[in-house]
Amino acid sequence: MKYLKLFALGFLPLAFTACSDDEEVFNSSEATVEFETASISVKENTSMLNIPILVKGEHNGKIVVNATMTDKTDGIEIDKNVIITTETLNIGKETKSVNLEVVFSGISNEEIIDGRTVTFEITNVKGANVGENKTCIVNISENNPLEGTYIVGGADAYGTGTISCNLSMVPGDKENAYLDFGMGNLITMKLTNLSDTYDKCDFSISPMQVVGVHATYGDVYFMYGMVENQGVSSDSSKSLIGSYKDKTFTFDVPVYAGFGLLCSGGWFNFYCRTSDVPLTMYKKQ
Repeated sequence: MKYLKLFALGFLPLAFTACSDDEEVFNSSEATVEFETASISVKENTSMLNIPILVKGEHNGKIVVNATMTDKTDGIEIDKNVIITTETLNIGKETKSVNLEVVFSGISNEEIIDGRTVTFEITNVKGANVGENKTCIVNISENNPLEGTYIVGGADAYGTGTISCNLSMVPGDKENAYLDFGMGNLITMKLTNLSDTYDKCDFSISPMQVVGVHATYGDVYFMYGMVENQGVSSDSSKSLIGSYKDKTFTFDVPVYAGFGLLCSGGWFNFYCRTSDVPLTMYKKQ
């Protein structure tokens, strides 16, 4: 009997502790949980997306949140194209935010499809209330076939080597593309006659656009030029024009004319057309 009493007394603290821990599991103070934002945009080649869920207000215990996909456009399937790694999120009392982790698979395709969306919703919360942003709509924008890194092909007047630029576009805008030559600024390329599949268009690039700033010589300009008498003369009145096809921008310029990057200290680069070599920007594979 003595040993039995000792055993019982030894068990009591364990039982009390377990009961106490259970009572502290869930938050009992005022707090709300909601998505950080009501909508976000991602490119269709996104493979992993973390959607923040915030805790607002003080909380003294754990909060459990359930979230799932509740709406989508045609052609997107849950657990196939969209996979939530865990639909139950545990938020500790010291934690202010967690991420709903989503895996995208098979979203990207060769077609241009506008308006695809996926909606995620906080469906149940234990230990808190749901805030204003109960849902988050993810807008899936196209991987525009024009976008990417391009290599400048042509005659290198100064032997400066290969130069590249990155072309980007804004979703919904078919009139402008933006070129980044890696010097800090974007310059605008105007697009006309752009096909619905983005595989053909005409273009023009205005001169005197600032591509960046040189520490010594100041602004660096995108410029039209002409090779003359073993040098290059600039023409600030001429735009660069041409057409796009087969992942290549071909400039419509006379022989020995082209473009370069010019500042008060001289040309950084200059590339031109010769009788044998066209002036192009072709997409890097």
